[in-house]
Amino acid sequence: MSTPNLNVLLSASLATYDNTQANTPLLAKLSAGNPTFGATTDFYNEFLQATVGGVTPSLPAATCYVCWIRNRSTVSSPVYVQVGITFVSPGNASIFTLGPGDLFVYDAASKLTGGYTALTLTGLSSTCPVEVYMAG
Repeated sequence: MSTPNLNVLLSASLATYDNTQANTPLLAKLSAGNPTFGATTDFYNEFLQATVGGVTPSLPAATCYVCWIRNRSTVSSPVYVQVGITFVSPGNASIFTLGPGDLFVYDAASKLTGGYTALTLTGLSSTCPVEVYMAG
């Protein structure tokens, strides 16, 4: 196995506020805790074109542990993208759909379990611009 030469840091937080109340109280605040993944290689394409026939970007490693997929189509011109991803455990494919602006993030920073070995992106009605980041 190659020595990690890249640090992939996930910095994310989520907060929920009740804007129907006078002081807009905070209902929930979550933090990803900044997990850092030591990767040996990565792949990034800001505007990958997910065609109707499907596109399978080359994974940067046989097993990847970080994935970021964002549908870059706009609400004024919506195109949905179908995501097919094959996880190591349980070893089967998951298929789901992302609408305009939707985001999927997968981060198995510990590398103790998980990871994925295949990714397919398909524009459902026409070619869809997708932002993709993968690290392994």
